[in-house]
Amino acid sequence: LEEKEVRATDEVCEKCGKPMVIKMGKKGEFMACSGFPECRNTKPLEEKKVQATDEICEKCGKPMVIRWGRKGEFMACSGFPECRNTKPLGGKEVRATDEVCEKCGSPMKVKSVKNARFLACSNYPECKNTIPLSIGVKCIEEGCDGEITEKRTKKGKRFYGCTRYPDCKFASWNRPVNYICKNCGAPALFEEKDGETFSCMRCKSKFEKDAV
Repeated sequence: LEEKEVRATDEVCEKCGKPMVIKMGKKGEFMACSGFPECRNTKPLEEKKVQATDEICEKCGKPMVIRWGRKGEFMACSGFPECRNTKPLGGKEVRATDEVCEKCGSPMKVKSVKNARFLACSNYPECKNTIPLSIGVKCIEEGCDGEITEKRTKKGKRFYGCTRYPDCKFASWNRPVNYICKNCGAPALFEEKDGETFSCMRCKSKFEKDAV
């Protein structure tokens, strides 16, 4: 096994006290004692060591994941070992919120990864619950009680979709603004590329920026 296929962790071997490392075997990644061959302790890699994200690897196009290593959280390509792209998480917990995790009851916190922000359970890595962070604009689809949130395509392009996806398929490349359409009552308008015009996706009306 090549040395570059070994990654350090913050785990300690319960048999000899040496650090555990992550290795790649025929069936995928696993935990092994760094004291090998003197100590042959191994165990499956716990699922809590990996958390999915909306980020895309700029080297191979596969999703990036958050891993938990010796120095804390970091971003890594899910295509490992074929792609070994890693980088600092870069995002920090921005602030605590009044939201409570519906899975474990712990407080939710706002985190950011690059330009994307989301709610994450403060009990991570024991609880990996995450929720898209709303931008404060209601979904314009009739009968939908969701909100619009910023999302990313597989290639990293920004778009806006509903928090009720996949039940609601609403999506737009244009940034939504919290203005009610004067003609049809839609709860949001969308900014055109010129930055001076807003349009309604329901009735197709257009408004000058100063008129809304």
